Amino acid sequence: LKVFYYPAVCTLAMATPSKWVVICCPVAGKKTGQQVVEQELIPAMQKLGIEVEVVMTERAKHATELAKQHGSATTGLIAVGGDGTIHEVMDGLIEGGKLATVRLGLLSQGTMNFYAISGGLPGAADLPTVIKSGTFRKQGLMKCNSGPQVKDMMCFEALYFGVGYHPAKGAQEWRNSMGPMFGIMVNLVNACMFPAKAAISGTMKLTLSDGKEETLQDTFYWIVVTQRNPYNGTLTDDMWVSWILLEDFPGFGRMMDFFAPEMECLSSLTAAFSAHKKVKKFEWVQDDKCGAIGVCLDGDPTDGTQTISVEHVPRAWNICADPSYPKRVPEEKTSVGWLTPAAKRWLNSNPAPPGTFVPEPAPQPTSWFCAGSRETDGEVMVEAKQ
Repeated sequence: LKVFYYPAVCTLAMATPSKWVVICCPVAGKKTGQQVVEQELIPAMQKLGIEVEVVMTERAKHATELAKQHGSATTGLIAVGGDGTIHEVMDGLIEGGKLATVRLGLLSQGTMNFYAISGGLPGAADLPTVIKSGTFRKQGLMKCNSGPQVKDMMCFEALYFGVGYHPAKGAQEWRNSMGPMFGIMVNLVNACMFPAKAAISGTMKLTLSDGKEETLQDTFYWIVVTQRNPYNGTLTDDMWVSWILLEDFPGFGRMMDFFAPEMECLSSLTAAFSAHKKVKKFEWVQDDKCGAIGVCLDGDPTDGTQTISVEHVPRAWNICADPSYPKRVPEEKTSVGWLTPAAKRWLNSNPAPPGTFVPEPAPQPTSWFCAGSRETDGEVMVEAKQ
């Protein structure tokens, strides 16, 4: 166990908590976590007289153990790593019954870092100032249930069903041979080339924010459950469900553009998806012919049963950040493709609320390979849009 202790270098008045423990996964994502902690975070905290201790994780679930051990009302935690590290820290606080009382700083050092970008979370140089000011955000979570494997599991970023599950599964399957990126790309290309094979059919039951219920039975290429605003990708106090029907699949080229860096789902879903609903609860019953549910939950492929429910839990944990949400994601992270016919129909009926930033979609192509598609015996027949 590697522990580094950094006492406060001055005696300035401390805000509660009086001490912070950094839980860092040095091998997460781009493997920059330890460097960021030692070269940016710690010097900035010392400069402000904040007492801090650093612990490096050494194995799976270690961050969960450390969060249970160290987190308290007077000892805040800073999770440094990817979605997996953040999830382990969150799980430790839940298991210890401390989620509602511990303040948590998040320094995302993963591959994509959607949660940090969409929420406008402070980086290593700015986080100590936020901590010193005592500023924090009461952020919601999503509680998931799907059999014994997914029992009251909390999700902070998103759940992806259909095409969104396959790249994560590929990363897991190929991690120890050709590498996770190889698995991601193989499964992603296959899912975009043969959309019917990635699609799932079943019944979606939605409890809307006003308490009304809606049911939709269909075949879906992609279902996304998240707290991000579908118009611009920013984090919100609400839970949204967005989907692409298989019949609205916009073509191989459009979907591959969607997944190209920076991924479009970071800055908007409304240019490509069939519909969106603000909900309090999402329930999905998958048809038997599709097998058991597979979902990418906070970046990890997770297997459930034939049913899953996701319930929004407002103000569930305390994140060190500006209480107000950003109006848009940074411009350098914004990438939106051309407006698909299904998306255009939905936006015509559901324009963005006044004052909501909506990024400008790319121009509609006059001719585009795989711009439209129809399914025939599992193969994609392409049509040119004129």
